[in-house]
Amino acid sequence: MRLRRYAGLLAGALVAGTMSIPMLASSASAAPSTVSVSRDFACSYGDFSLPYVVTTSVTADGTAVTATLNDMPATGFPTGLKVAGFEAEIGLDLDGESVELAGENTYPTNISGGGTGVTVQLPMPALAGTRTATAALTAGTIDSLDLVMKAGFQFSPAVPVTITDNPLTCVAGAVQTSTTLAATSPSAGVVQLAATVAPTAEGTVEFQEAGATVGTQTVAGTGASLNLSGVSAGDHSYTAKFVPTDAAEFAASTSAVVKVTVAASGPSAACVTAQDSVKSALTAVTKAKAAVKKAKAKIKKAKTTVKKAKGKKKQKAAKKLKKVKASAKKVSKTLGAATKKHAAAAAAAKKVC
Repeated sequence: MRLRRYAGLLAGALVAGTMSIPMLASSASAAPSTVSVSRDFACSYGDFSLPYVVTTSVTADGTAVTATLNDMPATGFPTGLKVAGFEAEIGLDLDGESVELAGENTYPTNISGGGTGVTVQLPMPALAGTRTATAALTAGTIDSLDLVMKAGFQFSPAVPVTITDNPLTCVAGAVQTSTTLAATSPSAGVVQLAATVAPTAEGTVEFQEAGATVGTQTVAGTGASLNLSGVSAGDHSYTAKFVPTDAAEFAASTSAVVKVTVAASGPSAACVTAQDSVKSALTAVTKAKAAVKKAKAKIKKAKTTVKKAKGKKKQKAAKKLKKVKASAKKVSKTLGAATKKHAAAAAAAKKVC
């Protein structure tokens, strides 16, 4: 009955235009994003050193951040040592924001040390934390690591082990870097090299071919680039080596070998144009020489006619000879001009070719 009454009131309000129904707002959140980060740490427990490379994939879903550490190798722990679990905290830099992640892992059964020369793997906990930013992750580094080993020492099988918290001292080593290289040859004799360094670090990049440095550039942003000219034709192989200004902070890294084929150098556009001018001028010279030769033949013929003719015919032949000579003079001038033009074109081509 109440439902009918409410429906009637609703219908009436809609007809009268006195009531509006709010629309449900829809929002889509960005998909989780992941970055892989790693860093060397030298951790110690008493007299035992535990070199540990922290390698983890950090996933951010909005402000929530999670990560899973790789297992820690423990070499030479005495068999009497019983490890019940770990607490871990890592400090991250995620796209410029400092984020702390923490987690705890308790083993169902204590892990015993393996003795001299034996390595056991100590599973590390999953980590979680929050950040302020919500944008997709693009880069990250590990700044710090704090570990607490929950362990005790059992001197005799008859004596129960007492588990206590044992903080480990972990000192960060250099941040691992990776360097990639791209090489292209856009034109004959030219090679363009572009190196990318991750994560973002200060330093320089040495570009090398067959172990010899062909150029060094300071890292700007995420990498460095170098343009080479006068490179011989054929196949070339290059590598890029990142050198940090502070080796204790960022570890050096070298790219894989990248091959590029350089085309043989050809004549420049100016040279091609100049050579075309030389060819054109030479054609004009050849044509003018042919005209001069033809004019000389006409003069010779006209002189013979004059010599054989008599009376009025001789006068007429003499006039024709005069015209032929005048025409030959013009042709000779044309040949002279064409010869000079060819010489000038040849000189110009020599300068640009």
